[in-house]
Amino acid sequence: MSVITRKKSLISAASIALLAIGIGTQPASAAILTFTGQDVGATPADPRPNSDVAAANFDTAAGVLGAVNVIDFEDAPLGNFAALNIAPGVTATLTGTDTEGGIVTTPTLFGGTTPNTLGYNTTSGGEKFLGVVPVHDIGTMSVDFSFAEPIQAFGSYLTGLGTANGDLNVLFDDGTSQMLSVVGDSSGGSLFFGFTDAGKSIASVSLRLTSVMGSRDIFAIDDVRFVAASSPSSSVPEPSSMLGILGIGTAVAALALKRKGERF
Repeated sequence: MSVITRKKSLISAASIALLAIGIGTQPASAAILTFTGQDVGATPADPRPNSDVAAANFDTAAGVLGAVNVIDFEDAPLGNFAALNIAPGVTATLTGTDTEGGIVTTPTLFGGTTPNTLGYNTTSGGEKFLGVVPVHDIGTMSVDFSFAEPIQAFGSYLTGLGTANGDLNVLFDDGTSQMLSVVGDSSGGSLFFGFTDAGKSIASVSLRLTSVMGSRDIFAIDDVRFVAASSPSSSVPEPSSMLGILGIGTAVAALALKRKGERF
């Protein structure tokens, strides 16, 4: 991290006091910010400019909140499961999936001649990913990520996500129940979706497909990333710091007024 040193400029004491008051009244946390990029129909061999830019923007914003942790499934065991510890303190639980998936798999094992509509690996130099195969006519299918240590930012690549066989929503509770919608495309391809919720504490994030009737939307999840809620952040000063700034601003303002009175 580079440190930029700027020359100090003189401002009035009254401005310092007003600035301190203004900072002190800002909310303790920012609103939810979302990051989405989609490359319709992209195959594993194609570039992913839109989803990659969205992922990079997410990483930049989330990095302000703390260390960005990435789960690429490369060290996960191959096989079908209902629940799996995919990283220390992180569990993925799948409900409403067929006997053939949720799967930690590779392109060869996942099969299919149209990976753009079924999903694929997005890790550079990798091959594993989480394949999601909903049951036909299940109504609702979900992939739930649970965190032993709560988080304040979450994102992942979603490949092969369509539109005809259900709507994908991202659900979580940050003190209030939240639901964010993710729109795929009938041609599948690559999509990145992520959000930051600075200063909040989120214990789980659910990716939920609803209205899966008459067919099913097979897709894949890879390169999941998150930031722990306990990660240090310099973006939002602590209330005690705000009180200190207010006190300094008020004291400087009072001193300036006193000196101004002495000049006349």
